[in-house]
Amino acid sequence: MAGTKSWRGGGPPPGASAPTGGTLGFVPHGRHEVLAWGRPPTGRVSAQRVSHSYATAPRREVIHTPGAVIDLPPDLSLVIETPRLRVVPLSVDPARDLFPLFNDEELYRYTTRVVPTEDQLESWIERWRERRSADGYEVWLNWVIRVMPMGQPAGHVQATVFDDKSAEISFMVGTAFHNRGFAHEAMQAATRVMRAQLGIERLRGRVHPENVAAKLVALDLGMGPLGQVDGGGHELWAGLLE
Repeated sequence: MAGTKSWRGGGPPPGASAPTGGTLGFVPHGRHEVLAWGRPPTGRVSAQRVSHSYATAPRREVIHTPGAVIDLPPDLSLVIETPRLRVVPLSVDPARDLFPLFNDEELYRYTTRVVPTEDQLESWIERWRERRSADGYEVWLNWVIRVMPMGQPAGHVQATVFDDKSAEISFMVGTAFHNRGFAHEAMQAATRVMRAQLGIERLRGRVHPENVAAKLVALDLGMGPLGQVDGGGHELWAGLLE
């Protein structure tokens, strides 16, 4: 899904929001845009398929209570291993080798953003590592996708988790690693962990209308279009996760 969206004081400021090229669009941690997401597509998705189904009732402002604060799972419980990948939480990944991955104009084809400087990327990473919005009611999950056995950085998975058991997710895979199924593999595994560790039931996302690769990944994850677009022209996709 492609498309960076609004910020609410949690993630990088508007001028430094994260990129999303050719992928399920980066989630702007913090300042979640209030959208009428509508109803998810019909049908349910097996947890075995690990869908990143973006489903939720129409988004609304929530009056939070202390009990609504989301507990953060331990870092090591979020480390993911798949047959070909190691998907590591940014909170425990050194991330010293990520700039060449992000320093690629092709990643920004479906966005209005530009390639970040090293300083901008360091600022994003520092903010992402806080893992929680200032009010405590959003959990920010960020993983680095690494290809094993050498551990080369191949991409980034991101999710903003809300206290209604929903999450907005995204991913980016570097152009050198396209057409190898890494996005499918990493997103399925990350969704499975989010379901197990945080009880996520509904997910949502945004896809650029011309981003065919992102649509294929979204469909594979059990998502479907809602027939709506956001302010940036990106389609809203949603689904349910069992």
